[in-house]
Amino acid sequence: MKKKKIFLVSEYPSLDKPTNYSWIKTRVEALKDTYEITVVRFIFDSCERTQIKKTELHGFTLCEILIKKGLIPKFRVFTSELKLRNLLFLLFESERPDVIHVHFSRNYSWVVKRVATMLGIPYFITEHATFFEESVNQFYYGKKIIRALNGANRVFAVSHYLKKTMEKYISNSQQIIVKYNIVDVEKFTKKERKIKDRNFIYMVSVGSLDLNDKKGYELLIKALFELKKENPTFRCDIIGEGPNKGYLQKLINDLNLEENVFLLGGISNDVLVDYYNEIDFFVSSSKIETFGVAIIEAMSCGSPVLSTKSGGPEEFINDSNGILVEKESWQSLYEGLVRMCIQYKNFDRDLIRNYIIDNFSETSYKNIMLKEYGDMK
Repeated sequence: MKKKKIFLVSEYPSLDKPTNYSWIKTRVEALKDTYEITVVRFIFDSCERTQIKKTELHGFTLCEILIKKGLIPKFRVFTSELKLRNLLFLLFESERPDVIHVHFSRNYSWVVKRVATMLGIPYFITEHATFFEESVNQFYYGKKIIRALNGANRVFAVSHYLKKTMEKYISNSQQIIVKYNIVDVEKFTKKERKIKDRNFIYMVSVGSLDLNDKKGYELLIKALFELKKENPTFRCDIIGEGPNKGYLQKLINDLNLEENVFLLGGISNDVLVDYYNEIDFFVSSSKIETFGVAIIEAMSCGSPVLSTKSGGPEEFINDSNGILVEKESWQSLYEGLVRMCIQYKNFDRDLIRNYIIDNFSETSYKNIMLKEYGDMK
């Protein structure tokens, strides 16, 4: 039986940034044995000429649409969209996918909508982003993105928290289906600790160090400063890159936390799994979190979690796998840290991992999408 063709239109991990959008790669891995998968990725301004570049990877095709920047700045937006539309039309018309599945309702989603509608190809949109409202409120792109969402055959949100936000902009909010993100439970698996007799409490947090500090690291560092007064024997590694790194390092230095808090930069998933298996617990201090992929990666390795009530995490963190505290408050984070430093040994790590396998594995996602894609005849 011939496999259905599924085109996933999305950002995708690159050679220089292998951990970026890793959750998209996980979805591809879950589906590639069942469907003929092509990932369509757009790259603007970094090429000598507009073109389509195809690369055969392990079990799927990566199709990069390279859009050359226009010469006249005032018209670059319009010329780039026109070039993108023309190339997408050529690609979709020649390949004739059964379903086009767009991830993130960014400025390209409405271009996909227009081409898919012209060719009579059903298209889905999955929204992941914390900046969703920023996108739909843009002066030029916002209304176009909303039209793309309202015209889609399926609209997915990665959490009920995100769905509630999206309902304000979609005319038929009943069509929004919640499909959680997933984790590669074979890669992020529970292993025996390398260091068994450690004389300090070890925690890790993973996220981008952006200037808006959406991950709440300034608050976390202040909470750790208070924790050191009570319990000086701890280590917190913050894994991630971003433009706020210099400011956060200065804050660490100013609070004399150089021997307790470390900014490690970006780390590949192959190495990250080893960190998750060594920690006593994972920390998420986010101000807003539409889901929390790093959280379920750590939980897949059996780690309990201390998290702020930042949106998505409330949907899967409970008394059996972690502690929830109020967001945007270093005092609440501090109180949660104190509790977790006492209670982390009481959590059943096998129970935590099994919960992730049952609810957020590739197999569970594959079974869901078999039905969704199968309904598109």
